[in-house]
Amino acid sequence: MSETIDPSIKRLWNDFVNKYTPEYIESMSDKDDYVLGRGPSNKSFCYLVEVGLRSIGEIRGSNASKFGLWFGLFGKDKKKKYRATKKHFNEDVERAFEEIKIALSKLIRETKALSEYEEIDSLISGTFKHKIMYLYNPRIMLPIFSDKDLRYFEGRLGLSPSASFQASQRKLLNYKTTFRPNMSNYEFMRYLYRQYGGYDKNDVMDINDERDYLLNVAVTGETDPTGEYETHLVDKEKPVKIGSGALVYPRNPKMALYALKLAGHKCELDSSHYCFPRKKDGKPYTEVHHLIPMCNQGDFEYSIDVPENIVSLCSSCHNEIHYGKRADVLIKKLFEKRKEKLAQAGIKITIDKLLRYYHIDKDGE
Repeated sequence: MSETIDPSIKRLWNDFVNKYTPEYIESMSDKDDYVLGRGPSNKSFCYLVEVGLRSIGEIRGSNASKFGLWFGLFGKDKKKKYRATKKHFNEDVERAFEEIKIALSKLIRETKALSEYEEIDSLISGTFKHKIMYLYNPRIMLPIFSDKDLRYFEGRLGLSPSASFQASQRKLLNYKTTFRPNMSNYEFMRYLYRQYGGYDKNDVMDINDERDYLLNVAVTGETDPTGEYETHLVDKEKPVKIGSGALVYPRNPKMALYALKLAGHKCELDSSHYCFPRKKDGKPYTEVHHLIPMCNQGDFEYSIDVPENIVSLCSSCHNEIHYGKRADVLIKKLFEKRKEKLAQAGIKITIDKLLRYYHIDKDGE
């Protein structure tokens, strides 16, 4: 059964795009006409995109810094005020407002000129950008703004996961045209979420934690590989579908064994930590841990199932990373030790992004 857009939401959407034309945005002089955080009575641009038109596609979940400029709290600072991101604007509110207006109007003009979805380079980014693009040109894309959801739906429909947001959008639109031609893009989005739910990071991480456990069982009784390992770019494997329908990225036990060998079978957080001798050969027992969790492989061009991303840990440290209060301290320490090797293996990541993978948000950007 198809789900059409509620008439009141359709009117709100129409009023929104008719009001916030590129020309209107360029002429805005009041920051409250843009920012989120001034309360539900302030029907600002950001409020309408995220909250007012929420049923058109969800972008909630990350903090207000995705808008570049907002009103409210941030990190440990509990004072409500206008704020701009440090990364793009060095917290300069007035500069942020002017540059965002220029970027927004340019994004809208370029989006309206598209006949099919294309990625547009813009100061406006992420799910916020994608939803703006849909609101101003709904013919070119599905109102699914998370690349993880797109890849998840590809897997559930039996399609191979795409390497980019653009490729996923085009592939799913082609599927809709072939198998659900009478559905609008909105209706197909609703159908996918109703049928399959969405990407659930906690469920995916639980499944991947189980795979990591099985990997440790597999390597415990194995001997060190012969030959030396040299850092190089490794193509990533395609995910495979398991019985539950979830997609998981395969682990290569040989890569894990090389990681243990390179670490000398010692805990890389503290080589003095006691590790009991293995039955197989009497070498210290340590466990392998992917510093960047394997469930995030889709975010990277090259394989993260490589020794540069696999660390050797004693059982205590391994459990502390998963369950301990000091997990962020341990992850930062490992990142500092591995960041150069990660880069050499083609794995580009910041400490902030790595901590977010573990659900540890750093104050600031």
